[in-house]
Amino acid sequence: MSSVFRAGNQLSSGSVSFVTRRTALTIAVATAFGAAALALAAGIAIGLHWPAHGGSGDQAANRVEHDYAIDQLGKLNASVAQIEPRIARLTMQVGACAISKHV
Repeated sequence: MSSVFRAGNQLSSGSVSFVTRRTALTIAVATAFGAAALALAAGIAIGLHWPAHGGSGDQAANRVEHDYAIDQLGKLNASVAQIEPRIARLTMQVGACAISKHV
């Protein structure tokens, strides 16, 4: 609770901290890797889940479901690949904005 009061005192005194470009880039990279790890975990979970339901003997239906899951995982991976350049571009914009405000 004391940290809340200290933060309030800093804001009232006019001292404001900005996120540095390096910190923003670190957060962006960590987010991208986190999303990739989540996609990998989802793929592993899907792979482990499908054989458990394969006892019905309907191999064709199983194969369709498996292919669908792989397709969805591929789409998720493609989404992550599209997000990474956007994060890098936003990080550059935040850095440029912070530099222009300090000048």
